[in-house]
Amino acid sequence: MAFPSKDALHSVISPIAQSHGMDVEEVKINRAGAKSVIAIIVDAAASAGMDAATPGLEAVEVAAGDISTALDEAEAAGQLVFGAQEYTLEVSTPGVDRPLTTPRHWHRNRGRLVAVTLGDRQLRGRVGALDSEHTSVIVISQLSKKEAKKAGRKAGELDVHALGLGDIDRAVVEIEFANAPAAETQLADMSYENALQWREDHK
Repeated sequence: MAFPSKDALHSVISPIAQSHGMDVEEVKINRAGAKSVIAIIVDAAASAGMDAATPGLEAVEVAAGDISTALDEAEAAGQLVFGAQEYTLEVSTPGVDRPLTTPRHWHRNRGRLVAVTLGDRQLRGRVGALDSEHTSVIVISQLSKKEAKKAGRKAGELDVHALGLGDIDRAVVEIEFANAPAAETQLADMSYENALQWREDHK
C-alpha cells in the first residue's frame, strides 16, 4: 500500500518546524493495520544555541497543527501519496529515554547519570563538560574492583574519561532515585580542562 518515505515526509515537515524555531530530529512511521502513526520528534533549532530550552507543549501543539495542514496540502498537490491508508500524526519533544546524539543533548544532561556504549565497552557515569569544540565530553565513573586493581587504586574511586562524541555508539540517561554523590557533582560542574587536570592530579 502506498505511503510516503521518511525522506519525503521530512522534506515537507522540516520547513514548517523551522518556521517555529524547531529542528526535526526524527521521523518514524509505525504501521498498525489499516492505520499508521507518523511520529515526529522536534527540538529547539540548533541555530538557537546550546542553551536553548526544549519547546513547550503549547509551541509543539501549534507546530503540530501547521505540520498537519502542510501534509494535507502536500497530499492534495500530489507531492505526497498516502493512498487509502489513514494515519495519525504525533509530534513530541525528546524524552528522557531518547539517546544522546548531539552536543546539545549532552550539554542539557550535564550532571545526570548515563549508560554509554563504545564498541564492546560499557561505561556508566555522570555527564560533565563538553570541550570548546563540542566534540568531546567528560564522563565521571566509579572504578570497579577490576579497574581499581589494574590501576593500583581503590574500588569506588572516581575516574574521569574524555570521550569523543564520534566514538560513542549509544548513550542514554539513567533514572536516579537518590541524590548524586557530592564528589561526582563537583567534577561534573568543572570545566573540561579542569576535569582533565583533576584526572592528572589523581592518577
